[in-house]
Order: sequence, then C-alpha cells, then structure tokens
Amino acid sequence: MAYLNSKIQKWMPQKQRVAVDSSPTLHDIFDTINSTFATLDPRTTLPLEFYDPILLSFIDRITVDEEFAGYKSSLEYRTLGIGHLLGEVVSRMTDYARREAPKDTAKIALFGGHDSTIAAILASLGTMEGDNGTWPGYGSSVVVELFEGTNLGPRSTCSKGDMQSLKDRSEPRSIETSEIINRRTISGPWDGFYVRLKYNDRSVDIPGCQGPGLHLAGNPTFCTLAAFKDIIDLFTPPDWKQACISNLDKPPFPTKDESIES
Repeated sequence: MAYLNSKIQKWMPQKQRVAVDSSPTLHDIFDTINSTFATLDPRTTLPLEFYDPILLSFIDRITVDEEFAGYKSSLEYRTLGIGHLLGEVVSRMTDYARREAPKDTAKIALFGGHDSTIAAILASLGTMEGDNGTWPGYGSSVVVELFEGTNLGPRSTCSKGDMQSLKDRSEPRSIETSEIINRRTISGPWDGFYVRLKYNDRSVDIPGCQGPGLHLAGNPTFCTLAAFKDIIDLFTPPDWKQACISNLDKPPFPTKDESIES
C-alpha cells in the first residue's frame, strides 16, 4: 500500500490514504482506471500516476485476492457464489450424455455474466493461477465444451480419430490429487465423454482432473465428464435459497483450506 499511496494519495479526496476499505475503495479506483481504457477521449483520462505498471499490478493482485480468494479456499463460498450456475451447466451435459435431452436441444447455451462471474468460475475450479490470475479484462469469456469420444451417431461431437489426435498433442503428466478426488468413481454412464474448459480461447488444465483416469489419456486438458461432474457436485447447492440462510452463526471462512486440489 505504501507504493500505491506514494503515487496516487495526492489525488484522493482530502488526500486520504488509499486502502482496501477507503472511500473510494481500492476496488472503486481500479474500476475507474479500467473504465478509462474503454475510451480514447482525453477528457476521461486520469493523471499518469494511475497508469503506472507497478501500481496497476499491485492493485490487480490485491483486488483479485479480496474478491475471489474465498472461491478457492471455501466450499461454502463456491456453493453460494457460483455453484448454482455451474450445476446447471453440468446438468445440461449429463442430460445430453444420458440421451435424456430433447432431440431439438441446442448445441450451445449462452450465459451472460460479469467479470466477477468469470473469475468465480476460474477460482472455484482452482484455475485462476499464473497467466489466468489477473482480473478478467473487457470481453473475457469462459467456454465449457462437451466432447464425445466415440462415433455414436448424430449426437457425436468428436470421432475416434479426432480424439487420437488430441492424445498426441501433449505428453501424459501426473499431478497429485486430493483424497476426495482419489475416491471418485470414474466409470459409469459418462464413459467416453470429456469436458474442456477454455478461458479467452485458451485451454485450461483443471487441477481436480489431473489424476490417473480423470482425463483423456495423454491430454489432461480434457477432463472426463465423470471427474468434472464430481468436482461441480461438491459445491452445487440442492437448495440455493436455504443455503443462503444457513450457517449465519458461523465464521465466514473455514478453519482449514477447502480448495479443490488441497
């Protein structure tokens, strides 16, 4: 915070110190800076100090942690914040895989959301790390794709040959998974179906799908549908409204890490 204040405190009301909970909040300041990137109009440009690269990286890191760290570390946070939406995504996929979807089911479902929706999905799945660890920019998107690995007729989305070419694109790698992941049943009605997550048109590896049998052999980018469903089921609320009014007398954060890959 010392660096931030050395740059922009002088521009604050009454020259007050910048803080996460100041007025304006650090989040407010970040939103204002980002809004100016949407136009080239000099009348909306802020003083140059606000565009200092180091300052921007610090603000990004702090606001991302403030807003989204809970999705990664708290099961309840994930359940209330994004579980209902991802539960619907999985429900559509499993209906399709079980052949229970209507014949005229759309091939694509579009969900409108905010930057906070996108980041919540990434953080909940443990994928908001590295290059994906910054605040989602304007026009960002998350795509969840369903692939079928064998040619079973009109519903097929990927042939055996296509899946073999996917296997050849990367070498197998083993990543330690949690006890919860290792207890999963990886066979059943979802055999032959795979899920791929893409963020801004780039494939993302989901930590919970990295164990043996939890992804397409040779390509961990493709989770088995069973593994992906098991992850989402952990935080899909059976009754979202009831979940919202539960545990009101308990601390907001768990006493130990509840991240998917922990």
